[in-house]
This record gives sequence, structure tokens and C-alpha cells, in this order.
Amino acid sequence: MSAAWEFLSGGLMMPDDAVIESPIERVFFRCYHYLALGFPVSQRLPIRRQVQIDSYRVDFVIEDASGNRLLAVECDGHDFHERTKEQAARDRSRDRNLLLNHGLPVMRFTGSELYADPFNCAAEALALAMKVAHA
Repeated sequence: MSAAWEFLSGGLMMPDDAVIESPIERVFFRCYHYLALGFPVSQRLPIRRQVQIDSYRVDFVIEDASGNRLLAVECDGHDFHERTKEQAARDRSRDRNLLLNHGLPVMRFTGSELYADPFNCAAEALALAMKVAHA
């Protein structure tokens, strides 16, 4: 495990890290916030953790300044996602429900993607949220 991954997934714990359940979620959250620093405060899109929508709990929701939900982000560790066909089907059904019933697109990242390039994952999510915000 690289020193950068060790720092991003653990390292010094920040106050907002308290409710983040897994290292891959913590890495995504920290990378997202780092990238958001490049935008003027008035253009930053807030990110909320562990958001309850219907019977689902979404890892992250990116919102606009008014609190409108723009994008759900799921960080899929191997233990709970796509180990079986049933788990994969459940995730896809959930994604359809969020889009069709709430107008909320879902972006999923595997643990492998986050481990390989967490800043790129965060950048992709931020770019899509910005696109949705300006649509």
C-alpha cells in the first residue's frame, strides 16, 4: 500500500471523517474536497455523506448551493457489491430507482478504481455534477 493511500485513507482524522464508514469512502471524500478548493467558494458544490433516500442510504450526494441533489456517488467495496449476480442486480435496481423516482443519476466507483486513481474518480464525479448543475 502506498504512502499516499495510507495518508488519504487514514492519516490525520478530520472532524467530517467521523461518519465515513470505509477507507475508500474516506479517500473519495478527501479527494473531492481537495479538488473543490480549486473553485471559487460561490461555485463549489457541497457533498453530503450517508444520505437516506427512501429505503436506501447513499454514500455521497453532491448538491448545488440551494441543496438540490445533483449526483449520487457510490464507492463500492468488493465485500458488498458485485460479488454475486444478486448484489449486482440489487445495485442496478437501486440506481434505476434513484434516477427514475428522484431524477438523481448515480456514479459508482469500485474500490480498485479508487485505489488506482482516487483524484480522477473525484474529478469525474465533480465534472458530472457540474454538468448536471448547469443543464
